[in-house]
Amino acid sequence: MGTSFDHPKARGTLRVLQLAHARWQDVFSRLDGMKFDDLNGREEVAYLIRGPAVEFLMWARGLDDFCRGMPERRNGKLVPTQPPLAGYESARVQVAGLVDGARYATHREVHQLLALMEPKGAMKFPILPLAFDHFGGVQWLHDAHLPPANEERSGQLPLRQAYVDNLAGQKVGPTLDDLRAWFEGQLPWREGSSAGAPGPQR
Repeated sequence: MGTSFDHPKARGTLRVLQLAHARWQDVFSRLDGMKFDDLNGREEVAYLIRGPAVEFLMWARGLDDFCRGMPERRNGKLVPTQPPLAGYESARVQVAGLVDGARYATHREVHQLLALMEPKGAMKFPILPLAFDHFGGVQWLHDAHLPPANEERSGQLPLRQAYVDNLAGQKVGPTLDDLRAWFEGQLPWREGSSAGAPGPQR
């Protein structure tokens, strides 16, 4: 194990996370208010929005692992295999539900290919017969759409509960915003960093 936490690598990963978040914001802004139609029905919109969101969540999961010291389970306990970010584990308690819920969503989205995000329709005025035929955002699916709890691996159950308690039914965008802000707070940008300039703050 090395002797100190690798700040440049962590900040480089933070920069990649910021860029993924910017791609999410760009796709979302292009879809915002768009009418669902034959070319951009709800299913196609779900594909368009899912890619940058899952990319962001994967970087968030990787950065969380890195800041925790890439822990391995030994004798039932998580043990760092490299130097963790000082103070990260104790600070993480504040957002454990959000971070663990996002970890569950990432695992499901990538490994089980289970889409946990769905586009929501919104009303446009004047109200027409198809009142909710415009893109109005993206929500995390409710727990009723998850596989039964008894089919989960035991290690996933706490993460599943974190997802249910913190993400299910909520808007996806604020979740990503909060995760980005959390990591930026843990890894404040310093002038002269080799990873490039920080992205826009929200």
